Amino acid sequence: MGEGFSGAAPIFVLGLPRSGTTLVERILEAHPDVVSGGEMSAFARALEHCAKASGFRGGGKHALIPFSKTLDPVMLGEFYHALASAGRDPSLHIIDKLPLNYLYIGLIAKALPRARIVHVHKPPLAVGWGMFKTLFVQGYPFSYDQVELGRYIAAFHRLMDHWSRELPGRIHHVFYDDLVRDPTTGIRELVAACGLDWNEDCLSPHKGSTANTSHSAAQIREPIHTRGLSGWRDFAPYLEPMRKAMLAEGLVTE
Repeated sequence: MGEGFSGAAPIFVLGLPRSGTTLVERILEAHPDVVSGGEMSAFARALEHCAKASGFRGGGKHALIPFSKTLDPVMLGEFYHALASAGRDPSLHIIDKLPLNYLYIGLIAKALPRARIVHVHKPPLAVGWGMFKTLFVQGYPFSYDQVELGRYIAAFHRLMDHWSRELPGRIHHVFYDDLVRDPTTGIRELVAACGLDWNEDCLSPHKGSTANTSHSAAQIREPIHTRGLSGWRDFAPYLEPMRKAMLAEGLVTE
């Protein structure tokens, strides 16, 4: 792949479900130069479209991954931007909050060289507990089995570590616990990392009026707080299968 499409600077907010991505989305959405597209499947759709247009004849993701190296990154970036900006002001930075975009980070970085990638994360058992207790509308069937969930979270972290090494400076990491304990510092760093000028509205994301249907919808209507940071610890004795799976994968040490 050559150089990508530089005519857009979207912001990809990604991370495991229940990791704090909705809060980060609302913080950024409070900025006047930003609009959120929510959890879009635009990149996966753009990838599929461009692959077919370039001669891909199927074979599933295992075949698509090596084939993607042959794609024109400009075409991929342009088509993604067309999908993501439909019905929105294309001059704004568009937030794409689909968690599964972490699977496409390498392609995103190549096809959209001006894109900002924000990775939001919590301690492994904290996010594991958050996912385990959530009844998802669709997807994440493994989240109802503690061992499978622990392995998935470990695999996710391995992949994110890989992209952080391969793409130094392209991924801004937000530790949720640090963000809510010191929001002023964390939000200023986040806004700067996204290439935005400072705006005080970002400090009060709960004042935004945009509707939200995620599992975090209730929390984001409140000011940023630290309640619940250690709530998962009350259930730690019941999370041993998950902890042991993470331990076996080298994600946790105790």
